[in-house]
Amino acid sequence: MTTDQTFNLGYFKRLHSFNGELVAVLDSDDPTAYLKTKAIFLLINERLMPFFVQKMTLKNKKEAILKLEDIDTQPDAEKLIGCSIYLPLTELPALKANQFYYFEILGYQVIDKQLGDLGTISNYYETTHQTLLEFIHQDKEILFPINDTFLIKTDKANKILHVDLPNGLLDIYLHNGSSNPNEPDED
Repeated sequence: MTTDQTFNLGYFKRLHSFNGELVAVLDSDDPTAYLKTKAIFLLINERLMPFFVQKMTLKNKKEAILKLEDIDTQPDAEKLIGCSIYLPLTELPALKANQFYYFEILGYQVIDKQLGDLGTISNYYETTHQTLLEFIHQDKEILFPINDTFLIKTDKANKILHVDLPNGLLDIYLHNGSSNPNEPDED
């Protein structure tokens, strides 16, 4: 199994007990979807290593307590703190037609309703309040919030994200925040 065949579910944050249980931070809107997971992969020394899950319970909306097979002591469990947790892509819950996982749209073309082709999505940033998508336009990094207001349609077959970005958003990036796009940039 390689990382391009998997998705990152989270990471181990700390110990939960002295018998090898660990607290995992889960990057999921619905962590209950993973409670019956029988095996996980941990990224150890840049390789995915399989581990069988004996027990998984939710601690809260973003954390779970895991007991892994053959991890029975505090020293064994401590070695796994900080390790990223991966699952096969086949374990992702199905989404509706216009929904997507952020990692899926990396490489999609951004087509604006008014401005046309703007560039290719190169990254995404999840913040507390919103997720920002990044693309390069005229050699400038452009960030925009992805939400139902700006997203018109996702064309998965052609890898296109149709958007209606707010008026003036590109000008902020392309003209270094100048209130008048006809003014020259100051160095």
